[in-house]
Amino acid sequence: MNKKHIIILGTLILLLVIIYGGATYYNENKEQSLDLELDTESEIAENKMISFTNNYPSNFVEFSYFISFCESRVIDLEDQETKELYCSITQKPYLLLNEQFRTVPEGYDYDQLSNLDELFYMPLFSLLRQKSLFNANTYTGISVDFKDVLQKNNKSLLETENSVYFCSVINPSFLDLFSTQFEYSLADSINPIILQFEEGDIYCKQFDLIDEHCVQTFAGFIPNSESISIKTYFIDAEKQIVPNIIESLHNKSFLEIMEVLNNYSLIWQMDKTINFEIIN
Repeated sequence: MNKKHIIILGTLILLLVIIYGGATYYNENKEQSLDLELDTESEIAENKMISFTNNYPSNFVEFSYFISFCESRVIDLEDQETKELYCSITQKPYLLLNEQFRTVPEGYDYDQLSNLDELFYMPLFSLLRQKSLFNANTYTGISVDFKDVLQKNNKSLLETENSVYFCSVINPSFLDLFSTQFEYSLADSINPIILQFEEGDIYCKQFDLIDEHCVQTFAGFIPNSESISIKTYFIDAEKQIVPNIIESLHNKSFLEIMEVLNNYSLIWQMDKTINFEIIN
């Protein structure tokens, strides 16, 4: 190889190094300019194949994932916290960059996202006690570990060796229509009862207290009302009347069911004010 060829080859190699270095620098700075941070609060990177098409579940698969998300987070709470969570689907979209979900910064020019995969909606959670106000028409999940509630507030009820029912009265009506389908899709779900009235919802579910957790999640759009209330009653399945009473709820009105449940121990209650719209 003569001197001329060596010079040409050296020039080509130098040019390739400059081009590669420039491209690498551009990509690194482009990513930094997005100022994107990994979302660790919701551990989104671990669930990067799951996302929502909107800020609410639009199908049964999305609903099932939302419930699973809420219940897994409430179980993971530290013991000093009462295991009750507020879940939502953020209206702030996420994008997939380098195989990880990252948040889009405030004020970012969305036109610059054309070279990225797409935008996503992802679930978030916070402690229920931190939510003093709910927003009407916002899709919300309220997840509670009732065994933890009993351990902290009424341990004597844990002494039963029988399966028990936790029956909740929700006023006004709130539950997503997917709730019934979800309960009957669970292999370990025994005779769940979800009844919806104009006045509110009745949600009864059987649990075995030998299980480590007894988690129930209420999900749906927050109604356009002044407030929302959930009262949960403990019904010991050993009592002679219980098997009949649970089944008989199907034939009762909302007020009649309230009268029946008032004979049992009220173990948990939530009352939240709603930021609602006045409709003329």
